[in-house]
Amino acid sequence: MDNQSVVSAELQKIKVMDIKDYRWLLRNRNLIQQLILKLFNYQNENEFEKKERIKSNVYLSLVGIVFCLWRAVFLYQATSKTKFERAKELLIQLIETNAVNFSDEKKMQDWTFRYYLNNAYFRIELILKKRPNIINKIKRDNFKELKNELLSIDEDIHNDEKCKVIWEEAYKITKEILTFLEKNNI
Repeated sequence: MDNQSVVSAELQKIKVMDIKDYRWLLRNRNLIQQLILKLFNYQNENEFEKKERIKSNVYLSLVGIVFCLWRAVFLYQATSKTKFERAKELLIQLIETNAVNFSDEKKMQDWTFRYYLNNAYFRIELILKKRPNIINKIKRDNFKELKNELLSIDEDIHNDEKCKVIWEEAYKITKEILTFLEKNNI
């Protein structure tokens, strides 16, 4: 088999997403990167003092949230393996090499996408517990409902459009929290 045949065979193994999935990826990668820049600007415009512990904790939580959403959006792709198969692969990787890099995360994206999305939701929940006035009750209830749905999905999260909706809602809430902080000089 020549090099061209090997490359062609490898390319055929790669699952090509539907164009709407590519559009979703590109749009949301752009949105999260814009939010990262907005958060960076917020940090540059605000001095965090030790006495402002709540403000700095909310800011640090937001950094964690945008990182998780940024990483999750890069890991989204519908695949056929279950999160349990991928979780097992992750454990094997940790046992054998004691290291996981982005290409490993990409291979195990059924699990890693969900991990980062869960992490973002847990951090949002912490902010909303400490600062319940940040978003209104209806949005808080919607957030809780989505979080419960995310946690209760037994099958691979990539089997339907729910993962996109859950990611988008986490993004919207994160953006709203940052906007609240900016407007209220918190």
